[in-house]
Amino acid sequence: VKTLKGEELYEAVKHSVVEISTPSATGSGVFYESSGIIITNRHVVDSFMEVIVRLYSSAEYTGRVLRSFRDIDLAFLQILDYETEIAIPALCESNAEGETVYAIGSPNSLSNTITRGTISSVGRLHNKLKYIQHDAAINGGNSGGPLFNSRGELIGLNTWGYVNLEGLGFALPMAYVSEKYTKSKEIIENSADNRYCPICGHSTAKPSKYCQACGVNLDAYNSLGELSEAFHNYKSECSCGQHRRETEKYCAQCGQTLLIQSKDS
Repeated sequence: VKTLKGEELYEAVKHSVVEISTPSATGSGVFYESSGIIITNRHVVDSFMEVIVRLYSSAEYTGRVLRSFRDIDLAFLQILDYETEIAIPALCESNAEGETVYAIGSPNSLSNTITRGTISSVGRLHNKLKYIQHDAAINGGNSGGPLFNSRGELIGLNTWGYVNLEGLGFALPMAYVSEKYTKSKEIIENSADNRYCPICGHSTAKPSKYCQACGVNLDAYNSLGELSEAFHNYKSECSCGQHRRETEKYCAQCGQTLLIQSKDS
């Protein structure tokens, strides 16, 4: 595969990149499978079960969250009612320091923004995960968006960066994404037969009322993942002592659910 100029790369991959919007934030994503599977960060979809997917053409579609993972901040979505052929970038799991990379996403809701940089490290360890460290400019809204090499191959998902520091972006390598997809392929491909849990990110076979992973009552949530007040409320403090922020559904320190189950759930 030949090395592409910036304008050639952008033209080749632009239709694979999407903007993802929820009632609380905007992020980015990229098509992963021709069946309409999109990958992004879990923190982009938050606790929502449906999102708005905006394509390069500005057309908007509903995206349904199928599976997500807190441990590596990853989510798989399915674009709905979209029948046009989907552009899928080639994947690459082998990278080297000094390579030129391109980040594409929607920083500050500025759709289809492309920035160029260089890989500083292919294995920067953070929270027991090895990230691709690079210096392409990324900002709020780039989260979940793709990082391409100069051949137009998808090498990672831009996941986090240091606030108030320039040139320090970190992308989740595709090896982690491929591993999670392989383990969850059956659930993802049979999403119509499963129910997504907005609390832990697991999918449970229908018609089960409860999440098989964390036990919450799935009937308590509407299609956006919003909780019915008739079912539950949240603890202000976890049993481990961690105080709950207003938007948190699970403890940021130990990971356990902060839901107070009603007797009917």
